[in-house]
Amino acid sequence: MVHLKAAAVKVDAKDVSPAWKVLQMKLKEQQEAMESKGKGEDSDPTAAVLKGSRSRKRKRKEAFGNAGNNDEPKAKKDDDVPVVLHDRSIGEPTPLIALDCEYVGGGMDGSEDLLARVSIVNQEGKIVYDKYVKPRERVT
Repeated sequence: MVHLKAAAVKVDAKDVSPAWKVLQMKLKEQQEAMESKGKGEDSDPTAAVLKGSRSRKRKRKEAFGNAGNNDEPKAKKDDDVPVVLHDRSIGEPTPLIALDCEYVGGGMDGSEDLLARVSIVNQEGKIVYDKYVKPRERVT
């Protein structure tokens, strides 16, 4: 097996999207958690997998279930990146945009794809264009 080593490339922090920054922070937290666990805990690999899936579910539930319950304020880090979950604000086009087209089934047996919605967002995640399209054929 051949192992290839990727060349390290310096990237300016302002050129990295917020999604990549969030992923980087999560990976860093997971790596720190794995390092702090130590080697002397469970030797059973299945127990570790089950424990990991439970904690992942718990983290997800805490992240979304307790969104409004902020009893203790978190200290703001320099690495914190604002993540937009439910922002419907209109944004201006930026050098990078993303296009999303949603389709519905139409025609006989629903085997024909009909355009239903077009959305364009800028690199900050703000909506540039979002329209529903009236299908010319019957939707099945």
